[in-house]
Amino acid sequence: MLGSLPLVVSTEKNMPTAMTALGVTVTGSCPKGALRLGQARPGDLLWCAGVPRVGAEALAADAVLPSPELVTMLFQTPGVHAMIPVGSRGVAAEAEVLAAESGLSAALRPDAGVDLYRSAGPSSCLLFAAAREYAPRGLPLPALPVGELR
Repeated sequence: MLGSLPLVVSTEKNMPTAMTALGVTVTGSCPKGALRLGQARPGDLLWCAGVPRVGAEALAADAVLPSPELVTMLFQTPGVHAMIPVGSRGVAAEAEVLAAESGLSAALRPDAGVDLYRSAGPSSCLLFAAAREYAPRGLPLPALPVGELR
């Protein structure tokens, strides 16, 4: 059954590893109208929820990482138009991907309070586009505005 599915391989190149592990990703299907790909709008603000962390920082007991509950909460929030996890390429690279999916460009704030180019390792933060009037309230981790879509 799994033989007909495409296989994607990813490795940790941004930190030394001391053991081997296997990660499993489960795929599924979603009605086309429910997908949030390419839904960002010009003028949306880009928010980074969480902090880029790598290796031991992400494993630290006090590290607060994005959870499935956070993703669900954001998807159910009116005004949140698009979302993408931030991985090893950093916030700036993922902002460009999120913007390009909607035919837009990202204007990032160098004073955002988040290192836009630092690896976020195992998706230790996420980026989302929301209407200008959106204000992050009740999120389980801090969210900072990092740019705007044009």
